[in-house]
Amino acid sequence: MWRESFSVQELEFIAENNPIEIIPFFRSEKINLISGQFGDFKPNKPIHVPLWVAIQYKRNKKCRIIPPIWMDSQLLKEKFELEKTNENILQELPYYFYEICQILFNKAEDDISDLKLIKSAVEDLSAIRNAKINKLLENQLTDDSSIYLSLNNICARELELVKPFLCETFKNKLEIKNTNKFLPNVSQTQNTFLDNLSQN
Repeated sequence: MWRESFSVQELEFIAENNPIEIIPFFRSEKINLISGQFGDFKPNKPIHVPLWVAIQYKRNKKCRIIPPIWMDSQLLKEKFELEKTNENILQELPYYFYEICQILFNKAEDDISDLKLIKSAVEDLSAIRNAKINKLLENQLTDDSSIYLSLNNICARELELVKPFLCETFKNKLEIKNTNKFLPNVSQTQNTFLDNLSQN
């Protein structure tokens, strides 16, 4: 069953399973995790590990985290411009874009160059995308005949913000649709009864 909502903490917990690149400061054999096998670890040799593993190594000063390639101030500004020029389409971002950003802002800020610029770019992206999502939803939900919705490239946090509203809205639309489905049958039954009565 579709959960009505996830908390910010739950979303970040799920996002920590995403892979990220690190520069280890240590040497170690492979490690076996539920999500797979990672290693060998060699000093200054880049390697991908789950984000939660990277955070643990970072906390113990055993690695440097390499931010994802999309976490670049210029690339984020370009995304922002594309969001402005394409009013009916959300630009593609990693599904856990906001969660990964927040985790790295909080726990690996010294590994992020242009941190202030990137934070500002993420805030700008969030604002323009939220406005677009509201507009796209408004346009689609005015169609009373449809119980379907198309919203491509929405991120996890964005979906959680609108999910309670969507659940309630579509529940009401479905109830109305199911109610209307029976109305013609009721009317037909009444007409048939009146016809028979007049004949008698």
